Amino acid sequence: MSYLETGKYSPSIETLQKLSEVLNVKPWEFYYFNELTDYEMKIEIKKALDEKPEFIKLLYNFYKSIEY
Repeated sequence: MSYLETGKYSPSIETLQKLSEVLNVKPWEFYYFNELTDYEMKIEIKKALDEKPEFIKLLYNFYKSIEY
């Protein structure tokens, strides 16, 4: 994800579509760099967890991959 955020990596259309579905965002939003507040981010994450239970596994795996 950090490579995507920094522009070092551009995912395939299929990967971008899968990410957008799991994260419940539009594909173009990956390239829209508008900062959200912590509160707004929490709301978006809670919404994704409620709407897509499979997001829990993705989020957990991501958390474990960056855990210090």
